Amino acid sequence: MYELQNSQVLVVGLGKRGRAACGLLRNNGANVTAVDRADTAELRVEAGKLRHLGVDVTLGTAKAPKREFSLAVTSPAVAAEAPILRELG
Repeated sequence: MYELQNSQVLVVGLGKRGRAACGLLRNNGANVTAVDRADTAELRVEAGKLRHLGVDVTLGTAKAPKREFSLAVTSPAVAAEAPILRELG
C-alpha cells in the first residue's frame, strides 16, 4: 500500500467523496491540501470542518497550488479534461 504518513496530497473537488477522502488521508498521516472551484455557503461550512482536521482548503479556484504533491486524488465529479488536472499531469 502507498505510504501516506507525511506525504503531500492534493484533493481536487470537495463534494461528499472528496471530503471523505480528505478525512481518510488525514487519519493516515498525510498532509492534505484541498481545492474546489465552487465557493458556496454550504461548502464554506464543510471547508471549516476540514480545516479543523488540519486540511489546507482553498475554495473558488480552478488552479492547482504551486508546489509539489506526492499524490493527487480527484473527485469523480471533476471532469477528466479539467484544466487543473492538465496542470498536474
